[in-house]
Amino acid sequence: MSHESNSLQVLVIDDNAVNREVAVELLATHDIVADEAVEGMDGLAKLARKRYDAVLLDISMPGLDGKAVCTIMRKDPLTRSTFIVAYTAHAFSREYDEAAAAGFDAVLAKPISFESLTRALEPMLLAQGCAG
Repeated sequence: MSHESNSLQVLVIDDNAVNREVAVELLATHDIVADEAVEGMDGLAKLARKRYDAVLLDISMPGLDGKAVCTIMRKDPLTRSTFIVAYTAHAFSREYDEAAAAGFDAVLAKPISFESLTRALEPMLLAQGCAG
């Protein structure tokens, strides 16, 4: 039985194809439908066309980086309340503080794993009744 209409919709924004693929595969294990964007402007364009429950957003990207995308999303009434997870290869305490200050809901260190992704998305999963 398919619950696609009730599935969480997640957008993965990352300039690295392998990172996007890993994230999409891990999200699929939670029966989460994921779309991909290759950089910040592409992500914002997709966010303008479709409502997402959460965004997995790489912080370090050429052009519009993750912090800039997060700032833009928080100013837009359509995306202001979207759950945004920063993910970064540089997960030092300073990055966590900066991500929180930029408006991210959670921070995920690369390489991501099923467990770390589940922890980061736990508030969304619990709200959806998918966790556990």
